[in-house]
Amino acid sequence: MRIANLLALSLAAAVGISSPKPVCAQASPATVIPAENAIALQVSTGTYMQAADGKDEWTEAKSFQAGSPVWATVAIANLTDHVAYLHLRGELPPFGITLKDGNGLVPEFTEIGCRMHFCAQATSNSGQLSAIVLSGMGATWTLNPRETIVKYVDVSREFQLSKPGSYQMSLLRTNFVISGATKKEEVFSGKSGGRTEVGPVRSNTVKFQILP
Repeated sequence: MRIANLLALSLAAAVGISSPKPVCAQASPATVIPAENAIALQVSTGTYMQAADGKDEWTEAKSFQAGSPVWATVAIANLTDHVAYLHLRGELPPFGITLKDGNGLVPEFTEIGCRMHFCAQATSNSGQLSAIVLSGMGATWTLNPRETIVKYVDVSREFQLSKPGSYQMSLLRTNFVISGATKKEEVFSGKSGGRTEVGPVRSNTVKFQILP
C-alpha cells in the first residue's frame, strides 16, 4: 500500500496534478469606532504626592518653579455602555506624550528619560511622540461602563524642564477595546461577547509655565 501511494504521488507530479491546498478562512476585519464615541483622555498639570495612608494628594497647577517636579494627571473615561479595556505590555509605555516648549521644540530627556527613549537625543526636536510611564505596566486596565480612572505621572522625571518658559503637552493612545460585556467579570471569564477596536485616542492640550 505504501509503494502504491508513492507511485500515485509520482504519477500526479509527472502529469502536473498538484495536491489540494488547505483553504484558510479569511479573518473578518476588525470594527473600529471613532475615539470620541468611546474613550476620552483628559490631562491636567499639578503637584502630586501619596500620603502615608495611601491616598493621592493632587493639586492642579499651571506654573512651577524651575527644578521642581511637574506632574500630570490623566483621567481615562469610558463613554460607552460596555466594558472597555487596554492590555499593557511591560516593555512599552502605555501612552505617548507630545511635549513642546514655547519654540515648538521637544525638551531633552533626563538620564532616566534617555534610557526609556533609547537615548534618542538626536531626534528630540522632531516633534515625535515620546513616552511616559504610568503605574499598571504589564497589566490590563479595565473600565466598567461610564467609569473613569485616574493615573499620575512625573513628567519632569523624563524631560528636562528646568528651563524657564512656556510648555504644552498632550497624550495619545491606541489599542483601546470595547467589549460586548457589561461587567468586568464577564471579560475576565472570557465571556466578553465580541470586541470593537477604538481609533487613536487624543487628549486635550494643556499649557503650563516653568518659572525662574
